[in-house]
Amino acid sequence: MSSVRILLTGGGTGGHIYPALTIADEIRRLEPEAEFLYVGSERGLEADLVRRAGLPFAGVSAGALVGIGLRGRLRGLWRTGLGTLQALGHVRRFRPHAVLATGGFVSGPVLAAAWMLRVPIALWEGNAFPGVTVRLFSRIAGVVFIPYPEARRHFPPGARLVAFGNPVRRAVLEAQREPAREALGLPAGAEVVLAFGGSQGGRGIHQALVPVAARLLERPRFHLIHVTGARQLDEVDALYRSVGLAPEDEPRLRLLPYLHEMPLALAAADVAVTRAGATTMAEIAARGLPAVVIPFPHATHGHQEHNARALARRGGVLMFREAELAPERLYRALTELLDDPARRDRMARALRAAAMPDAGERIARRVLEVAGRGVRTSGPAPE
Repeated sequence: MSSVRILLTGGGTGGHIYPALTIADEIRRLEPEAEFLYVGSERGLEADLVRRAGLPFAGVSAGALVGIGLRGRLRGLWRTGLGTLQALGHVRRFRPHAVLATGGFVSGPVLAAAWMLRVPIALWEGNAFPGVTVRLFSRIAGVVFIPYPEARRHFPPGARLVAFGNPVRRAVLEAQREPAREALGLPAGAEVVLAFGGSQGGRGIHQALVPVAARLLERPRFHLIHVTGARQLDEVDALYRSVGLAPEDEPRLRLLPYLHEMPLALAAADVAVTRAGATTMAEIAARGLPAVVIPFPHATHGHQEHNARALARRGGVLMFREAELAPERLYRALTELLDDPARRDRMARALRAAAMPDAGERIARRVLEVAGRGVRTSGPAPE
């Protein structure tokens, strides 16, 4: 039997890209000879991340069609049409047994091409409120993966929905705290806060955190890993200088545009300060990492707030709306968490109880079913 071929698509944010890469890893564990092609935008984050992951990458044109003016929609329609023609070429050449899409407008042309060429489709949606592309193609997909059963009500009748949770990278699951700290050059006994805003932007987090960091650095064991995103690095650097901190002169402050070693940082941290994207919440839960979570206020249908509240109700995270995020409130939350290891332990247990660490394997098995392939492992597939 020839090797199974899976075409992956999805992009724009890490929340679309990392799940696709994680599921690909799980498919390869089940089918070591599996072949992959990732189709996305050459201008998107996926072009870099996919190549770093060692997967073949092909580009298509795409454009947004909602939430923009008439001129933007016309431009988006033209780019989407061109992208569909390009995707038809990629699909014909690669001849996949199935297409797995994880959302973002770049996946639209690929899914249209797959439908026209009658290639089976699997969709992944990590949030309670599906994106436009996933919702549009959900009726024709062989399976739609959703994070939890409550998300069903936001899909049209007839969609084949399964609630398997969100996949977590094995690098995140397997990283060990002390080796991670050693690899990152963090001393024994350090108090480590990891702050990152996600690819959709964390300006509100950065503005609240910078004055707080200046105060927390008075604690002799405090270390901050602050990941800004490439577009906001200079702005955040200027914020630090405005409060009298030169990041290059403070060894306990690491100001970074991006961190490819995020699995190590998640393992090394005592507390996180972050947005509430689906992948981030799944990774925090799997790690049992207590967090102060500030949902992105402009997320479609407020899905980030929904993600955050799901874990806040369980006692695993503290959630603040960005409008409520005064520096003094953030300072108080972080100091209380750093000063109370027993509370952090309770939060970690609540997070692990909510985690679904086997989600990636369960999704991979079902994708192989959609592709018409069994798996070469013994025992029944987990359900």
